[in-house]
Formats: sequence, structure tokens, C-alpha cells
Amino acid sequence: MGEKNSGNIILISKKYTENGEGVRWNSSAETTLNAAKHVKMHGQESGVRFGTYEATQKNTLLVKKVEGPFDEDGKLVTVMYKEKWYTFKASQFSRKPTDKELQQVQWAKQLDDQPVAHIHTGGTVKDGTVQIQYKVNAPTQVQQTKIFAYFQRPTKTVSVTATVKETEPVILFVNGYWNKDIPYAGPDSGKLYWPDRFIAAAQKYFKGQKNLFINGANTMFSSGSLRYNEGKKIAQERFNNPKSTFHQLIFKEKGADDKYLTPVFVVTHSMGAAYGEGIISVLKEKGVMVRKVVHFSPADVSDFSVTLPACTFQVDINVDPVLTFKNMNDGRFIKGIQAAGEVNNPSNDEYGHMYTKSEPFVWNWLEDLESIQLVPGGEIEVTESVSSMGGGGFAVIHRKKKLFHASGIKKGTQFRQLKKNGGVYKHYQGNDYVNW
Repeated sequence: MGEKNSGNIILISKKYTENGEGVRWNSSAETTLNAAKHVKMHGQESGVRFGTYEATQKNTLLVKKVEGPFDEDGKLVTVMYKEKWYTFKASQFSRKPTDKELQQVQWAKQLDDQPVAHIHTGGTVKDGTVQIQYKVNAPTQVQQTKIFAYFQRPTKTVSVTATVKETEPVILFVNGYWNKDIPYAGPDSGKLYWPDRFIAAAQKYFKGQKNLFINGANTMFSSGSLRYNEGKKIAQERFNNPKSTFHQLIFKEKGADDKYLTPVFVVTHSMGAAYGEGIISVLKEKGVMVRKVVHFSPADVSDFSVTLPACTFQVDINVDPVLTFKNMNDGRFIKGIQAAGEVNNPSNDEYGHMYTKSEPFVWNWLEDLESIQLVPGGEIEVTESVSSMGGGGFAVIHRKKKLFHASGIKKGTQFRQLKKNGGVYKHYQGNDYVNW
């Protein structure tokens, strides 16, 4: 029976009998008993009693209010970050429920416009309320969740809505060698190494505002392996120091399955690349989600290896006097790198090494390095100059090369040379490249 009577019940029978340990008739309007002969009432013990009307309690139990989400400090919030637990409460009811009845409260969720789905029954009973904890799983693609509490069926009027977001990432900037007297280097370590326009472009690219600046430099002639070990050491020390800013930003928040919640993006420059990879090795070991790594103009590339090849990118600029000297007897790519690209210096001057840590346009290069696809397009014959026998000059030879057409370029970047999908390529003309 609902809140209001919606019809009549008519019983027609030659004989009608009701038996029960306790039978009660309730009526809020006039009640009439008609009999063709007479009406008999018998009370075996105390006789028949007549009294005034007593309104009966409506027995239907309904949830009237849901509250949440509450964070770990008990604060009511409007945004839920994935993989983080939040508390929801069913706090008001159509009548006072028993603890046993509270354990029958049903809980359901609705993610965006998906169907409503049951998630739990009961919960923790406390002070006349029932509470549950709920989190949105990381792989779920969702912008909003709605939580319902009910006994019979979920209704929109008894629910709460929260915005769902990824946990805000931290962008880790690792600077290289700095010297205020050298125009190619930064004026100082930490934040001062990176111009504001470069930091803003990185924040836009990674969609995050939290920054952490690490000094990855050593002496000008230090090796990549030395800096790698220094980065590894400092990351382990910060992990063991809960009061450090590094620990507070990266290691503080844990979610389900004891996993760290904060995603990390790593940006390095020059000699900071080796130091950064040392840090990344510890982050990987501890289970931190390193989403993407980009090394701009890395130095000493043969002295260390990338830790996470699938999400690591190397971006270089042609006409780089610093790396011409520092990487003189070195390779072109960091060991293990899967995606790397070199672009001509748009100013064609001697400041290329500085541009890859100061100018926002290098983020366009990174975007195209991520998205570029090379489609086979036949073969061509190219002319190459090679050293002649005895080192007395150069010889010109003709070779056949496989031709590839580039697609997926969003910012119009033309790479001078490129490493992608297991191959190394050089620019030929337009959007075409040849294997090398």
C-alpha cells in the first residue's frame, strides 16, 4: 500500500474468516459494519473495548537524504579523484529505523549517463545513519558519478552527484648544468633554470599545475652514470623522509591496493636527463605512476638507459654547440629510447641548446613526435657522401632507400631525423622520410 489509498478492496464470500495471533483493522475515515441479522463481537478474556481513534504509524521506511562525498578528513567535497576512497551517508529516513533495518539500505551508482548499477547492501551503522566507502577505479572513463541510497528502488531525488577527476599530477623538472656566466646554461638551478613561459607550456601540455624542481646538475665534465646514481640516491632519500616536499607531493597519497595515487610527469634538460632517469628508476620500483618522460637535448646519452621506454621521448635541436662538445664521442640516442626526434633550429643560431629549455615551441615538436605515423611508400635512390679510402676526401655513392610518408602531424613539425617504431629515418622532402 502506498502513501495514499489508490483503490478499493471488495471481498464477496458466503463465509469469510480471518485467523491470526493479532488482527488489526485501521481506517482513517468512517467505517461501517452492515449485517442482515446481527454483529457479534466476543473478547474471551477482557471483553470488547471501545475507545477513541488512534492514528497508526505508517510502516513504509524510505531513505530521505544522502550525503557525501566526504574525504578522509571528514570534509564534504564536490570532486572525487580516482582510486581514492570517499564516504557516503544515508542520514534521514521517513521514520526512525532500527539498526537491523539500516543494514538493509541498498546503494547504487550511476556513472555519467550509464545505467544505474547496484554496488552495496548495508554498511557501517553509526548514530542512526548508515555509511559506505566508495571509489572510482582508475581505468574508468567518467566525468561524473551519482550515488543513490534506498530500500526498494533508487530515485534521483535521493542521491548525490560528484565530479570525477584524475588525481592531479606532479610535473617533475630536472635541470642540467647551469652557469650564470654562460649564455647557453641557466642562471641558477631549480625553478630559475626554466623560464616561466616554458613552465606554463609544460603545465598546459600535461594538464597539471603542481611542479617540483630538482637540481640534476653536477660539474661540467661529470659523467651520465654518475648523475644517474645521484638521482637514484636522492629519490630514495626523499622516499625515506616523509617531511620532504618530494615525499609529500608524490608518496603521501595512497589508494586502493596500497598504490600511490599521484601521477608524475618528468621533464629534463641536458645533463639533467641522466639524473632524472635515476629518479624514475626509484619511482618505478616504488609503484609510482610515471605517465610520461621527455628529455630535451640530453647529454652523455651512452652512459645511462631509459627506465620506461614506452612513455619516454627524446627531443633534440640541430645546431647545438653544447652537445656538439659534450656528446662528441657519444651516440645520438639514449640507450633504449623508442621515440626520438631532432628538429632544425628555427633561428639557425648558436643558442639551440638554450631553446630546448626555454621556448614553448618545443612542446609542439613533442606533440608531433608522439603522434607521427610513417606509412611505406616504395623505394627511391638517394645520393650520399662517404669518406673515401685513406681519408683523403669524400666519395659520392647512390643507394636505394625505403620511402615513408608521414601522417598524424598536428603542429607541422618537420624532423631532421627521427627514431620511431623500431626504425631510424631521415627527412627526404616535404612529409617524406627515408630509412637510415
